[in-house]
Amino acid sequence: MVFDGMKDVRRIKPPPLEMRAGLIFDPTKLSVSAETETATLTLYEWRLLNALVDQLGKAVGYDELGIAMTEDKRPRSRNQITQHVFELREKLARLSPYLNIRNIENAGYVLETINQ
Repeated sequence: MVFDGMKDVRRIKPPPLEMRAGLIFDPTKLSVSAETETATLTLYEWRLLNALVDQLGKAVGYDELGIAMTEDKRPRSRNQITQHVFELREKLARLSPYLNIRNIENAGYVLETINQ
């Protein structure tokens, strides 16, 4: 039964899963998977990883990462970004030994794929 002004939620399709950088991204669960492992990310980690994957192999500046992490587009401090990168690195390490987030001194971070 559908009430006036309400959508039938059974007809709403979830966004499709995306394969990027060897990971399967599930935007409905804020999770990434590789093979049989899945990691659930915080909203900040999700946005941070997407910003890094969008520029895979290229350095992404601290300011750009800080703005990407928030809806209000307010930059975050380097300490906050560093903390989220640390936690994201741990989760990615459990998923794939072929992905690495590397710090570029005084510039930002880069997501690299390590050849198998």
